[in-house]
Amino acid sequence: MMFDIGRVCMKIAGRDAGNLCVVVENNGQFVIVDGYTRRRKVSIKHLEPLNYAVKVPSGADAKALQKLVDEVTTN
Repeated sequence: MMFDIGRVCMKIAGRDAGNLCVVVENNGQFVIVDGYTRRRKVSIKHLEPLNYAVKVPSGADAKALQKLVDEVTTN
């Protein structure tokens, strides 16, 4: 599935458009994202999945997810 937990995505619509985020929860047509965006429920239509995935630790906050995104996107 394209939007598995840990998938790094680019937000393509809304206030956070252009920012990277990580899927932390999947509910079908909607996912919960966090990272360089606000933690919130968004439609998968507003996301562009990238070829990166990270292992999301339980209870990870935005700072931890930003660090994980930076590690996979800079290599």
